[in-house]
Amino acid sequence: MDEHDDTTNTENRLEPYEVFVQWERGKAHEHAEVVSASDHEMALTLAKRNIDVRSDPVSVWVVPRREITASQDDTELTPSTDRAYRNVSWYAQNTAGGSH
Repeated sequence: MDEHDDTTNTENRLEPYEVFVQWERGKAHEHAEVVSASDHEMALTLAKRNIDVRSDPVSVWVVPRREITASQDDTELTPSTDRAYRNVSWYAQNTAGGSH
Protein backbone atom coordinates (compact mmCIF):
# COMPACT_ATOMS: atom_id res chain seq x y z
CA MET A 1 0.00 0.00 0.00
CA ASP A 2 1.32 3.46 -0.93
CA GLU A 3 1.75 5.82 2.07
CA HIS A 4 0.78 8.76 -0.10
CA ASP A 5 -2.54 7.36 -1.26
CA ASP A 6 -4.90 10.18 -0.18
CA THR A 7 -8.04 8.09 -0.71
CA THR A 8 -6.97 5.41 1.75
CA ASN A 9 -5.81 7.96 4.35
CA THR A 10 -9.08 9.88 4.11
CA GLU A 11 -11.17 6.72 4.46
CA ASN A 12 -9.24 5.75 7.59
CA ARG A 13 -10.09 9.08 9.22
CA LEU A 14 -13.84 9.00 8.57
CA GLU A 15 -15.99 8.95 11.66
CA PRO A 16 -19.75 8.96 12.23
CA TYR A 17 -21.49 12.28 12.82
CA GLU A 18 -25.03 12.44 14.13
CA VAL A 19 -27.18 14.95 12.22
CA PHE A 20 -29.95 16.95 13.90
CA VAL A 21 -32.37 19.14 11.96
CA GLN A 22 -34.73 21.92 12.99
CA TRP A 23 -37.61 21.90 10.51
CA GLU A 24 -39.54 24.89 11.92
CA ARG A 25 -38.26 27.95 13.78
CA GLY A 26 -38.91 27.62 17.50
CA LYS A 27 -39.23 23.82 17.36
CA ALA A 28 -36.73 21.31 18.72
CA HIS A 29 -33.98 19.80 16.60
CA GLU A 30 -34.69 16.18 15.63
CA HIS A 31 -32.25 13.41 14.81
CA ALA A 32 -32.26 12.99 11.04
CA GLU A 33 -29.40 10.73 9.99
CA VAL A 34 -25.77 9.72 10.40
CA VAL A 35 -23.03 10.76 7.97
CA SER A 36 -19.40 9.61 7.80
CA ALA A 37 -16.94 12.47 7.48
CA SER A 38 -13.35 13.41 8.23
CA ASP A 39 -14.20 16.71 9.96
CA HIS A 40 -17.04 18.99 11.05
CA GLU A 41 -17.15 20.95 7.80
CA MET A 42 -17.37 17.84 5.64
CA ALA A 43 -20.09 16.41 7.93
CA LEU A 44 -22.13 19.61 7.69
CA THR A 45 -21.77 19.73 3.91
CA LEU A 46 -22.87 16.10 3.52
CA ALA A 47 -25.77 16.60 5.93
CA LYS A 48 -26.99 19.72 4.12
CA ARG A 49 -26.84 17.98 0.75
CA ASN A 50 -28.84 15.01 2.03
CA ILE A 51 -31.39 17.10 3.94
CA ASP A 52 -31.91 19.84 1.31
CA VAL A 53 -33.03 17.26 -1.22
CA ARG A 54 -36.01 16.42 1.01
CA SER A 55 -37.02 19.90 2.21
CA ASP A 56 -35.83 23.26 3.46
CA PRO A 57 -34.64 23.05 7.10
CA VAL A 58 -34.20 26.05 9.39
CA SER A 59 -31.03 24.71 11.04
CA VAL A 60 -28.71 21.70 10.82
CA TRP A 61 -26.39 20.49 13.59
CA VAL A 62 -23.67 17.85 13.27
CA VAL A 63 -22.05 16.20 16.29
CA PRO A 64 -19.26 13.63 16.24
CA ARG A 65 -20.69 10.45 17.76
CA ARG A 66 -17.65 10.15 20.05
CA GLU A 67 -18.63 13.47 21.70
CA ILE A 68 -22.09 12.28 22.77
CA THR A 69 -22.31 11.16 26.37
CA ALA A 70 -25.15 9.00 27.61
CA SER A 71 -26.21 8.22 31.15
CA GLN A 72 -25.07 4.80 32.32
CA ASP A 73 -27.19 4.51 35.45
CA ASP A 74 -30.98 4.39 35.26
CA THR A 75 -31.25 5.88 38.74
CA GLU A 76 -30.11 9.21 37.31
CA LEU A 77 -33.39 9.33 35.44
CA THR A 78 -35.60 8.57 38.43
CA PRO A 79 -37.77 11.56 39.28
CA SER A 80 -37.37 13.07 42.70
CA THR A 81 -40.12 12.28 45.18
CA ASP A 82 -39.18 15.28 47.34
CA ARG A 83 -41.63 17.98 46.38
CA ALA A 84 -41.20 20.11 49.50
CA TYR A 85 -40.44 23.14 47.34
CA ARG A 86 -44.10 23.15 46.33
CA ASN A 87 -45.13 24.00 49.88
CA VAL A 88 -45.01 27.66 50.96
CA SER A 89 -43.37 26.68 54.26
CA TRP A 90 -40.32 25.39 52.34
CA TYR A 91 -39.58 28.91 51.08
CA ALA A 92 -39.87 30.37 54.57
CA GLN A 93 -37.36 27.80 55.92
CA ASN A 94 -34.93 28.08 53.01
CA THR A 95 -34.88 31.85 52.60
CA ALA A 96 -34.54 32.76 56.27
CA GLY A 97 -31.57 35.06 56.76
CA GLY A 98 -31.24 35.74 53.04
CA SER A 99 -31.62 39.24 51.63
CA HIS A 100 -34.25 39.85 48.97
